[in-house]
Amino acid sequence: MNIKTTLKTSVAAAALVAVAAPVATSPATAGAINAGQDKMSVSISGQVNKEILYQDDGTDGYTSVADNDASGTRFRIVAKGNVTESVSVEARMEAELQSSANNNATLANKGRGTGQNNFNNRVTHVKFTHKAAGSLTLGQSWEAADGVQFQDQDGAWMTAEAVSDHANNALFRTSNGAATAQAVLWSSIDGGRDDVIRYDSPTFGGLRAAASLSNGDEWQIAAFYGGSFGGISVGAGVGYISGSEDVQNDSVAGSIGIAHDSGISVLLVAGETDFTSGNAASATATRPDGSNIYGKIGYDASLNDLGTTSFAIGYGETDDLAANGVTVEMLNFGVAQSVSAIGATMYAGATRLSGEAGNGTTNFDDFWAAYVGARVKF
Repeated sequence: MNIKTTLKTSVAAAALVAVAAPVATSPATAGAINAGQDKMSVSISGQVNKEILYQDDGTDGYTSVADNDASGTRFRIVAKGNVTESVSVEARMEAELQSSANNNATLANKGRGTGQNNFNNRVTHVKFTHKAAGSLTLGQSWEAADGVQFQDQDGAWMTAEAVSDHANNALFRTSNGAATAQAVLWSSIDGGRDDVIRYDSPTFGGLRAAASLSNGDEWQIAAFYGGSFGGISVGAGVGYISGSEDVQNDSVAGSIGIAHDSGISVLLVAGETDFTSGNAASATATRPDGSNIYGKIGYDASLNDLGTTSFAIGYGETDDLAANGVTVEMLNFGVAQSVSAIGATMYAGATRLSGEAGNGTTNFDDFWAAYVGARVKF
């Protein structure tokens, strides 16, 4: 090899090292990126959550590849900085990319869900936090009561939770197999995400409060508690959700999750929606209040070196919530295996929904959903 070839090889190798070196970050700095403002720290993170989903309405069945909307595929960019010693600011952008979300996958659309071009804005907010006075959030963000019915303390919540993600855009069939227009829906009563102005109090003894006002004049207030004592950990939430200018259906809902050091946990959920409070359109509907209840038992165990193995089984019922005169029962169960070395979770489970309409005059066939999948965080 002549000197010219040697020099070319050396320069190429040096260039490769120079380009590759900034990419190979250590775990301690993974996710950190250079900020346009040197006073702000910026991080990027996210997850991919995919599953194989089988749905059966009692007459037909179909298998598809879907996103588990219980904790869907997403990425986020978060910038943080200090205004003063007491005041900090956060700017957050979070987007969801789900080509076939399981809560939109049905036998009719062959599991295609929301489609290949789905790109949803989850969060784009600015948040100011004072160490003693709490925080103020402005933008597309979580409403105050978001999470009040999901205070799960078990590790299998992605497979068994208080909502029918794996089926709720499908349709029931009657007991003789006839198609209906009734959605297979066990309805949760919870806050969501919207353009809001939101206040969060500081946490005192594990207790914090939140209040938000969304576009459309919908306001919410909520209180949350999290704490541990005597080998027991508790998570609880309760909230009030007002109606908006469009639909004034006031709701009260909450949940409490309790876990013991032995690995056993329980979750209790309840809520009620008043469909006749507020504007003339809802007041003339003569519709009774809707309600939901749900209970779950979980068990987290150390069965292998990968991480925690979690089991859960739950049962719930909604009355007059999916529609007037409609009762829906949900049974769900599942298992989840964490892989702590790479921040992943593998899971499998099933959900059965059954119901009746016309206050019991029409019975629906059972609807089954079975699923196996994995979520990988980064």
